[in-house]
Amino acid sequence: MSERLLQEHAELMSLVAHDVKNPLSAALANLSFVADVTPAEGDAADAVRDAALAVSRVRQLIDDAVTTAHHAAGSLRLQRAVTLLAPMASAVVGEAQADAEQRRVGLDARCSDDLAVAVHPEYVRRALELLTEVSLRWVKPQGRVLVGAEVRGESVVIFVAHDARSLHDQPQLRAFAESPGEARATAIGLSLYYARCVAEAHGASLVAAEVPGWPTELSIAFPRQPGEHWQGVEAAPC
Repeated sequence: MSERLLQEHAELMSLVAHDVKNPLSAALANLSFVADVTPAEGDAADAVRDAALAVSRVRQLIDDAVTTAHHAAGSLRLQRAVTLLAPMASAVVGEAQADAEQRRVGLDARCSDDLAVAVHPEYVRRALELLTEVSLRWVKPQGRVLVGAEVRGESVVIFVAHDARSLHDQPQLRAFAESPGEARATAIGLSLYYARCVAEAHGASLVAAEVPGWPTELSIAFPRQPGEHWQGVEAAPC
């Protein structure tokens, strides 16, 4: 697809997203009203909560699709900020903990408190959320998922490791690992595709690999920026 068509596609996606999100916002507002007048427990309350979560998820998926479209068109703009990664990893794990418990999967975070890197925090956090979600789906009961960040050489790496299966036993990841920069979104799914777009926008790459102790690790290695210090810096938590 030509650069002009990609840009038109991204702009059209933004317009459609705007028009679709308005009725979704109205639906969420109505569900919030129903929740206020519905008993806190019981089937009705559960149905309202499930509906609200589904609408919120659709809104987020629309935003994700728009982000990937702008990346493909070369019009995704980053607003880098020095971001502490421990609060980000802890928040992602906290939000996913209920899902992990329902699946009977162990979910933990690991990151030094003062590790920070200059990234677009919203995009990177969303990528970490999606990598955690797909890992939880792949892991069997009693399995483990680890979300974290650490310095490796000249890069700060965010990662999600899991013990589901060997990398080569997971079709999505096998195709991705063989040609990460060429795998189509339809082959790897929106979650991995979004994370790959975010990585590429930061001059990095999304990698699927087997590492010591973990059959599969999904990671993004952010290269050091000029003058950037990773530890002992002042940063706003994400």
